[in-house]
Amino acid sequence: MLFAAIGQCGCMAVLAGTTSVSFYATGIIAAAMLFLFNLFFAVGLLAIPWLLPAEYAPLPIRASAAALASASNWIFTFLVVEITPVSIKSIGHYTYVYFCVFNASFVPIIYFFYPETAKLSLEQIDFLFTGPRVLLHLPAVCPFTPDEFVADCQELRDASHGGHEESPHETLDERKPQFQEVE
Repeated sequence: MLFAAIGQCGCMAVLAGTTSVSFYATGIIAAAMLFLFNLFFAVGLLAIPWLLPAEYAPLPIRASAAALASASNWIFTFLVVEITPVSIKSIGHYTYVYFCVFNASFVPIIYFFYPETAKLSLEQIDFLFTGPRVLLHLPAVCPFTPDEFVADCQELRDASHGGHEESPHETLDERKPQFQEVE
C-alpha cells in the first residue's frame, strides 16, 4: 500500500508538471504517467476495500464492514469521476496537484494507522483488533502459532473454570488470554 501511494503521488506530480505546458513530448509523458498511475493503483490499492474489512473486522461485524467499505469505495469513485472534469476545466493542471497532495497524505496514514498483517494467522490478527485499542504490532509475549494460541486458550479455560468443559458456542473474546503490551 505504501509503494502504491508513493507511486501514485509521483505520477500525479509528473502529470501536474507535464500538463502545465503544451509540447508533444510532455503529452506523451503525461499519457505514460496516467497508465503508470493506474498500474500503481491496481497493484497496491484497488482491492483494499474488499480485502481489509475481511482481514481486519471481527467476525460478528465482518459483513457490515465489507458492505460499508464497498459502498464507500463506489461513492468516492463516483465523486472523483464527477469532480475531475469540472476541476480540469476550472483549474487545469492544478487538479493533479491536489491529487498528488491526497496521495502524499496517504503515506503517513498508511504507515502509522494500518497494522501489518503479513505472515500472521487469523488468530494473531484478531489480537490486533480486539481489546480496548487497536495494536499496530503483536506483543512480544503473544503466541506466534495458531497451535500455541489454542493451547493457551485451553489452559486459561481449564484454570479459570476448574477444568469443566465449556459450551462449544463460546466466543473467542471469552476464551482469549490477556497479554501485556510491550512498549
